[in-house]
Parts: sequence; structure tokens; C-alpha cells
Amino acid sequence: MRFPGLAVGFVPWVFYLSTPHPLGGGALVYASVIATAVAMAMSLWTRKRSGIKPLEATAAATFTVLTAAVLVSGEPTRDWLRVYSPAVALWVLAAVMVLSVLTVPFTESYARQSLPQSYWHSPHLRSINRRITLVWSGCTLAAAVSVSAAASAHDNGGPAAPYLRLSLSWVLPLVLVLAAYRYTEHAANPRAGRRPT
Repeated sequence: MRFPGLAVGFVPWVFYLSTPHPLGGGALVYASVIATAVAMAMSLWTRKRSGIKPLEATAAATFTVLTAAVLVSGEPTRDWLRVYSPAVALWVLAAVMVLSVLTVPFTESYARQSLPQSYWHSPHLRSINRRITLVWSGCTLAAAVSVSAAASAHDNGGPAAPYLRLSLSWVLPLVLVLAAYRYTEHAANPRAGRRPT
């Protein structure tokens, strides 16, 4: 599997999650609208090339709903979304990943892009992608818990609160993404890590 293909599916999610929502309602509207446009554009692009992928389709639906909620809601709901919408997005993403383990692993559609069609229904391919998807699911669930904890601590004061929020919102999720990425590279290309004999 080529990781760049898989990384494309994460683009709308990364854009939304990396936008600083706490700056105010304007940033939230901007992030929601742009993430929706990016997700829809990517869904159309991948549909023409290799079919709609679960990550892009879910991103388009999720960010369309968030955009509508931001635009029609009152100030209290908008304030709640400003703080908690990154956690909500991660929980949705984690749910899609976990459900795909039970059906067709979401990573499999990306793996197929770099393989001849004769390998597409191989039990070995399904097994590898189920393991990769389990790792991504676990890391995304852990990131969702971490970002939820950071959102819950948003209004708590104290000198250590900003550092705690930074660690839970950014540092731990980035470490988890790097761990999932490393596992993906290793599982998809097991010979890449071996030294030639």
C-alpha cells in the first residue's frame, strides 16, 4: 500500500482538526465550510479515479452537518461546537474505522490502487488491511478520548491547563498518528525494514 494514497483520505479531517477553533465563531465557520468543500471535491475526484472511499464520503457528510449546525445554531450551541467539534469529528472518524473492520477494512480500497486486480480479493490482503485498520481505529479512538479530555478541560484554569490542553489536543494525537503511520508502512512493506543479507 502506498501511504500517500491513504493520506489523501485524511486531508479534510486534518484540515478541520488543525484549524484553531477556539479563536472564535468565525474560525469555526471558516473551518467547517472549507473542510466541507475539500471533502466534496475529493469525493468527486476519487470517485472518477477509483470509486468513493469511506474516509472522503464520511468527511463530506460530517462536515456538511457541522457546517449546517454552525450556520443555523444560536450562540450557546456555536460555543459548544467551537470547543467540542474536533472531538466529535474524531469520534465519527473512529466509528467509521471500527465499523469497517467488521466489513471491508477502510485501508483496503487504498491498497487496491497499487495492486493488480487479481490480488484484490486475496485473503492475505484482507488480513493485512484488517490489522492496519485495527491499528488506525485504536489510535483514532485514543486521539478522540484525548481531544475530548482537552475539550472538557477547556474552561478549567490553573497554570498547567494550557500545557495540558496542548498535550492532549496536539502532542498525543500526533504521536498516535505517527505510530499508525509507522505500523502501516511496516505491515504493507515488511521487507522494507529488513537489511539485505
